[in-house]
Amino acid sequence: MKRARREIIRILLILIIQILISILLSYLIDEKWNFKTLFGNYGFIIFWSSYIVVIISIGIAKKLKNYK
Repeated sequence: MKRARREIIRILLILIIQILISILLSYLIDEKWNFKTLFGNYGFIIFWSSYIVVIISIGIAKKLKNYK
């Protein structure tokens, strides 16, 4: 339970940082910002997809290491 809580907090922190950076960048280039542009961005989708793959891979590697 402690690990799940820590992972949820980490995900929320990363998401908040992404939102703040997106707002800052849209302000600097004078472009309208909304959640649709953030979540529809390819960089956002690629980042979270790769994040999930890496977290699952690390979990599998830890289980295999503990198994031996």
